[in-house]
Amino acid sequence: MPPEPATPAPHPPPPPRLGPLPIHESPGPWFRVHRLAHDAMYFGKKATYRFDSPARAYGVLYAGEDEHCALIETVFSVTRRYRLLSRKWLSGRSISRISSARKLRLVDITGEGLISLGADARLFSGDHAVARMWSQAFHDHAEQPDGIRFRSRLDPSRFNVAVFERVRSMLLEAPAIRLDGPAGLAIVAKILKTYGTGLAP
Repeated sequence: MPPEPATPAPHPPPPPRLGPLPIHESPGPWFRVHRLAHDAMYFGKKATYRFDSPARAYGVLYAGEDEHCALIETVFSVTRRYRLLSRKWLSGRSISRISSARKLRLVDITGEGLISLGADARLFSGDHAVARMWSQAFHDHAEQPDGIRFRSRLDPSRFNVAVFERVRSMLLEAPAIRLDGPAGLAIVAKILKTYGTGLAP
């Protein structure tokens, strides 16, 4: 077996024609951390995040399959260096629960489906530009999936979803919970304890 390179090569782009897609069906719920000034239903078109449309042709909503995943994807971009989360950061944010009127059909790149696609874990942990090309290929596929299910880069035991804008009308948003309120602080404390960090005084 040849030795692996010191630095992994970039993930290959999608083939010209993808075969059958590995599909995971789920009605949710999913969770999003967002600013109080905005609602949870944000479908970004900035070509900034991992599975955004490379040509900004469609919006993508990102969420976690549980509260832990939703928080670590936002919180740990803040706390990874200092290991503490400020209450000031919490005061401008909330967490929302999202469900769907029907089961969403998500391209499942969390396990054996990667091999059938000719892909590997770099798709959810490597270069964003290549991942956006795969997003476009999934979006345009004849099976018309509703989005992508992928592992969290920070905690691979948990899962994220990237939902395509075409199913916006299927999604249902529960009232947001302020992260600086009693219910929100209870959620945050439990999750921060899991990852060995805490709130600043």
